[in-house]
Amino acid sequence: MTLSIGCMDRQVLFLVASLPARLSLCRLDKLPLPHAVSLSLRLAVAVVCIGLGILYAAGMLGLLDQPAKMALFFAGSGVVLYTLMIHRALRSIEVSSVVPDRVRDALDTLSEGLLVVDERDNIVLANDAFSRMVGIDRGDLIGRRACSLAWVSSEPLRGEDCPWQRAAHHGQPQIEQLMRYRLPDDSIRFFAINASSVQHGKSATCGAVATFRDVTLTEAYRAERERTLAILRTSRDEISSQNQELQILATQDALTGCLNRRALTSLFADLWRDAKQHQTPLSCLMIDNDYFKRVNDQYGHSVGDEVLRRVSEVLQDRFAEPALVCRYGGEEFCVILPNTPLEYAVKQAGELRQAIEDLRLADIESLRLTASVGVSETRFGASTPSGLIAQADESLYVAKASGRNRVVAFRN
Repeated sequence: MTLSIGCMDRQVLFLVASLPARLSLCRLDKLPLPHAVSLSLRLAVAVVCIGLGILYAAGMLGLLDQPAKMALFFAGSGVVLYTLMIHRALRSIEVSSVVPDRVRDALDTLSEGLLVVDERDNIVLANDAFSRMVGIDRGDLIGRRACSLAWVSSEPLRGEDCPWQRAAHHGQPQIEQLMRYRLPDDSIRFFAINASSVQHGKSATCGAVATFRDVTLTEAYRAERERTLAILRTSRDEISSQNQELQILATQDALTGCLNRRALTSLFADLWRDAKQHQTPLSCLMIDNDYFKRVNDQYGHSVGDEVLRRVSEVLQDRFAEPALVCRYGGEEFCVILPNTPLEYAVKQAGELRQAIEDLRLADIESLRLTASVGVSETRFGASTPSGLIAQADESLYVAKASGRNRVVAFRN
C-alpha cells in the first residue's frame, strides 16, 4: 500500500493525525461499555493515531509498505502506552471508592475504629468510628501514613513501633496493644489495638487491617486504682514502720538500745522452757558499773549517760543472739546466755570486765571505768528465771563487797 502526502506541512499533518485520538478519548467515555473495555478501545485508537503521527514526523511512512515491521512497531508502542496508562490509572484509583456501599455501610456500623493500610503504611480505608476517634475527616485520612498520626510517644515512632506494621512485616497478629493518641483539642485518648496482616496469595503481604477500641475510661480507672493501691501500700508501710517503732519502744531501753526489763521477762521465759525441755545449761550474768554515782556527781549526768551507752555497746558486741542483753535498772545490766555452762560464762564475764576497764572517753582521759559481775547457772537449783537472776545478783553483791572490779560465780 502506498500513501501519498503531497507537500502538506508536517506539523499540520501531525496535528491532523493526532486529532482523532483526542476526539476518541472523549467519545468513548459516552459508550455504555465497562471501564476496562472503554480504556482498551481508547488506547487502541490512541496508539494508531499517535503512531501514524510519529511515523510521518519521523519520515518513516515507508514502513506502511512493510506489514511485518508496521505490526511490530504498533505492537511495541501499544504495550508501552498500555502499561503507562494502566499504571497511572491504578495509582489514581482511591481504594475506598471501589468498596461496595453495603460493605462500607457495614464497616461504618462498627463501634470500633477500623483501618486498612498498605505495605507502605498508607491508609487506604478507614471507617467512621476511627474518623470520630481521631477527630479527622475520613477523606483527609486516606493516603496518610498511619504511623504519622498524632500518636503520643516519648520518641518518634518508627515503622515497627506501630502494631499494624509489626503485623504486616512479621505476619504475627498483634493483640490488645495499647497506644496513646492526642486529639486536636490536646486531650489524650487510649486505644487498645488489634492488628493482622493482609495476605496477597499464599505468602506475599500487601498491608494490614487494624481495629481500635477506646479504653480511655478503663485506663483512667486502672490508673486511679494503681494510685489508690500505692497510697494503701504507703499507708501499710507507714503503719508497719510505726508498729516497729512501737515494738522497739515497748521492748528496748531508750538510752542504750538494750532490752528493757519487761522484754527480758518475756524472752527469758521462752529460753528457760527450751533449756528445761532439752536439758541444756543456761547462765546469767549480772553486771554493775562500779562507783557510777560518783561519775554522775563528778562529771554530770550527760557523761553518766555516755558511760552507759559505751558499756551497752561492749555488751551487745560481745553477746549476740540468741543471748539476751538487758538494761536491768540504773547502772545494772543482765545477760542471759543459753546453752552455756558456768565455766564458760565465767570466762566470758572476765573478758567483759577487762573490756569495760579498757574503755576510755576521749574528752575525759582521767575517767577510769570498772565493773563487777555475778554469774549463775541453772545447775545450782534455780527453779524459775527470776530465781536464776537472784542467784547471779547475790554473786554480784559478793563481788562488790569483795572490792569491786571482779567476777564472782554462784556456788551452793
